[in-house]
Amino acid sequence: MRDLIELVEYFKACNVAVKSVTEPFDLNTPIGECVFNMMGNFAQLEHKTMMERINLGLRRRWEQGKWKGGVPPFGYDYNKETEKLEVNEEEAKTVRKMFRHYLRVKSIRMVANYLNRKGTPTRNGGKWIDSTVGVILSRETYNGVLKIGDVVSKLPELRIVGKRTFEKAQEIRKKRRTFRPRRKHEEPLMEGGVFCHNCGTVLFGEMRYCPECGTKQMRSGIQCVNEQAVP
Repeated sequence: MRDLIELVEYFKACNVAVKSVTEPFDLNTPIGECVFNMMGNFAQLEHKTMMERINLGLRRRWEQGKWKGGVPPFGYDYNKETEKLEVNEEEAKTVRKMFRHYLRVKSIRMVANYLNRKGTPTRNGGKWIDSTVGVILSRETYNGVLKIGDVVSKLPELRIVGKRTFEKAQEIRKKRRTFRPRRKHEEPLMEGGVFCHNCGTVLFGEMRYCPECGTKQMRSGIQCVNEQAVP
C-alpha cells in the first residue's frame, strides 16, 4: 500500500493524472483520494488474511507430517494418496553411504569425489557436487524430523541415518566452519614441496586448509585413487 501511495504522489509531482479504469473515483479530488486509500487498505487486508490462511493450512499439513509440496528430498518419494514422504530404499543407500564416508574423511568434497568415483549417480543421473552433498548432510529429514518455521514434526518412519550418526556429522560441519579462512595472498603451507604418495603428483593448497592430490581433481579423465589429504 505504501508503494502504491508513493507511486501516485510521484505521478502527481510530475503533473501526471492518475485515473482508474475500473473504479469511478478521481484521484485529483480529496474525496477520490480518500476512496482510493480506503480501497487500497481493504485490498491489503484481504491479501494479508489470505496469506494467513495459506500459512495456517501449511502449518497444519506439516504438523500432520504431510509434505509441503515441491520435489521431495533425495532419498524420498512422494505418496499422492497419503500426501506424505516415503523412504526410497535405493536412494537411501546412497544417503547412508554419504554420512558414513563423511564421518571418516570429514570433507564434503571428498564425499562427492568418492561417490563419483564409485559411479553412484544423482537422481538425475549426473555427478555429485559439493553443494548438493552439503545440503544432504545438513538436512534433518534424514534424522526423522520435518521443520517449517517453528513447527517441528518427529517422524521416525522417515529416518534414514541413526541419530548419533547425524549428530556427529553436524558436529564435524560445525567445527570445520569455525576454521579461520585463509587470506587470498597467503601461501599454503608446503605447497609445491609435497607429493601424492600414490601417483607422485604435486599436492596443491585449497580452501579446505590442507593440500590434496591435484590429479584427483582433474576433469581430463585422469583420476588418482588417493582419497586422503595431508592433515
